[in-house]
Amino acid sequence: MSDAIGRRIAIIHASPLVRKAMGDLLRPHATLHFTGGASRLGEVETVVREHRPDVLLLEYEQWRAQSWKYPLTWINDAGRVRIVMYGRSSDAQAAVDSIRCGAAGFVHDSCPLEHLVSAFLDALDGRSFLHLGENFTSLSSVTDEGRPLKASLTQREKQILELLLLRRSNEEIADQLSLTRQTVKNYVSRVFRKMGVSSRKELLRGEFKAA
Repeated sequence: MSDAIGRRIAIIHASPLVRKAMGDLLRPHATLHFTGGASRLGEVETVVREHRPDVLLLEYEQWRAQSWKYPLTWINDAGRVRIVMYGRSSDAQAAVDSIRCGAAGFVHDSCPLEHLVSAFLDALDGRSFLHLGENFTSLSSVTDEGRPLKASLTQREKQILELLLLRRSNEEIADQLSLTRQTVKNYVSRVFRKMGVSSRKELLRGEFKAA
């Protein structure tokens, strides 16, 4: 997908204002072409057939409610299309669901719309990604008394979480963020504690002890 031809983007989102904003963002772009979209996930077959997108943006909350009916593997196979998930959920479950179920990645709606351009380009080039945004918070840890406690991630912890969800090793995280391996290990432990998990396996399965 190195040339600009055929980089078609379609959008399924309940809000016409969101669809318009995304379309306006893409229209002046030299290599990405907004081909249309729809408001309901039930229209996905029509959108894929008529617009033949290379990348399809789906509203996470809408898809999650109907994921049993529209598995991402089916959408991928039906249109040979890469999926970008976009949503307002600040629960890490959204990011986990998106990656685990076959999307190229997840973009939180608190991110500037320009992040979608990077997401579309990454999807087209076969790369996974997460854009969690400033408002992305997490989930739960447990106090000594056993009561659930909401806990926010720092900006650095968000970076670590993103890389963990993308299945990066501690060594790869250290290299990418220019940190020592011990520092990364410390951050990973904090992220696990705040997410209410004890291992990468639990994190990737979405086994959060959320409040």
